[in-house]
Amino acid sequence: MFESFTAELFSPDDPEGWTVLLPDGQHVELRVLSTDVRGDPRPFSVRFAGPLEPRLPQATFEIHHEPIGRTALFLVPSAQTPDAMQYEAVFG
Repeated sequence: MFESFTAELFSPDDPEGWTVLLPDGQHVELRVLSTDVRGDPRPFSVRFAGPLEPRLPQATFEIHHEPIGRTALFLVPSAQTPDAMQYEAVFG
Protein backbone atom coordinates (compact mmCIF):
# COMPACT_ATOMS: atom_id res chain seq x y z
CA MET A 1 0.00 0.00 0.00
CA PHE A 2 2.86 2.40 0.83
CA GLU A 3 3.90 2.46 -2.83
CA SER A 4 0.48 3.77 -3.83
CA PHE A 5 0.60 6.81 -1.51
CA THR A 6 0.44 10.15 -3.29
CA ALA A 7 0.74 13.69 -1.98
CA GLU A 8 -3.01 14.16 -2.45
CA LEU A 9 -3.65 11.62 0.32
CA PHE A 10 -2.01 14.02 2.78
CA SER A 11 -4.23 17.08 2.63
CA PRO A 12 -4.01 19.75 5.34
CA ASP A 13 -7.78 20.19 4.84
CA ASP A 14 -8.56 16.54 5.67
CA PRO A 15 -10.72 16.46 8.82
CA GLU A 16 -9.44 12.97 9.69
CA GLY A 17 -6.32 12.94 11.84
CA TRP A 18 -3.39 10.59 11.57
CA THR A 19 -3.07 8.46 14.71
CA VAL A 20 0.33 7.11 15.75
CA LEU A 21 -0.19 3.84 17.64
CA LEU A 22 2.56 3.41 20.23
CA PRO A 23 3.72 -0.02 21.45
CA ASP A 24 2.57 0.72 25.02
CA GLY A 25 -1.03 1.24 23.87
CA GLN A 26 -0.93 5.05 23.87
CA HIS A 27 -1.65 7.00 20.75
CA VAL A 28 -0.57 10.39 19.41
CA GLU A 29 -2.73 12.46 17.05
CA LEU A 30 -1.00 14.20 14.16
CA ARG A 31 -2.36 16.63 11.60
CA VAL A 32 -0.90 17.42 8.20
CA LEU A 33 0.70 20.85 7.95
CA SER A 34 1.91 20.71 4.36
CA THR A 35 3.19 18.59 1.50
CA ASP A 36 6.17 19.35 -0.72
CA VAL A 37 5.98 17.65 -4.10
CA ARG A 38 9.35 17.40 -5.87
CA GLY A 39 8.38 15.06 -8.70
CA ASP A 40 5.45 13.57 -10.53
CA PRO A 41 4.17 11.77 -8.53
CA ARG A 42 7.28 11.27 -6.38
CA PRO A 43 9.32 12.16 -4.45
CA PHE A 44 7.30 14.16 -1.97
CA SER A 45 7.42 14.92 1.73
CA VAL A 46 4.75 15.52 4.34
CA ARG A 47 5.05 17.73 7.43
CA PHE A 48 2.91 16.79 10.43
CA ALA A 49 2.23 18.58 13.72
CA GLY A 50 1.57 16.82 16.99
CA PRO A 51 1.60 17.50 20.72
CA LEU A 52 4.78 18.49 22.55
CA GLU A 53 4.48 15.35 24.71
CA PRO A 54 5.08 12.59 24.15
CA ARG A 55 7.82 13.52 21.74
CA LEU A 56 8.25 10.80 19.14
CA PRO A 57 11.80 9.70 18.27
CA GLN A 58 12.92 9.12 14.71
CA ALA A 59 11.45 5.71 13.98
CA THR A 60 8.94 3.67 12.03
CA PHE A 61 5.50 3.80 13.63
CA GLU A 62 2.20 2.08 13.06
CA ILE A 63 -0.20 4.76 11.81
CA HIS A 64 -3.98 4.71 11.46
CA HIS A 65 -5.94 6.99 9.13
CA GLU A 66 -9.40 6.68 7.63
CA PRO A 67 -9.99 5.60 4.93
CA ILE A 68 -6.65 3.78 4.42
CA GLY A 69 -6.59 1.93 7.72
CA ARG A 70 -3.28 0.96 9.34
CA THR A 71 0.16 1.22 7.80
CA ALA A 72 3.76 1.85 8.83
CA LEU A 73 5.33 5.28 8.42
CA PHE A 74 8.88 6.46 9.11
CA LEU A 75 8.73 9.80 10.96
CA VAL A 76 11.57 12.20 11.68
CA PRO A 77 11.25 15.00 14.25
CA SER A 78 11.97 18.17 12.28
CA ALA A 79 11.06 21.20 14.42
CA GLN A 80 9.49 22.35 17.65
CA THR A 81 7.24 25.36 18.05
CA PRO A 82 5.88 26.68 21.36
CA ASP A 83 2.73 24.56 20.94
CA ALA A 84 3.66 21.59 18.74
CA MET A 85 6.26 19.08 17.64
CA GLN A 86 6.69 18.79 13.90
CA TYR A 87 7.59 15.61 12.04
CA GLU A 88 8.44 14.81 8.44
CA ALA A 89 7.86 11.73 6.31
CA VAL A 90 9.51 11.38 2.89
CA PHE A 91 8.15 9.24 0.06
CA GLY A 92 10.67 8.42 -2.65
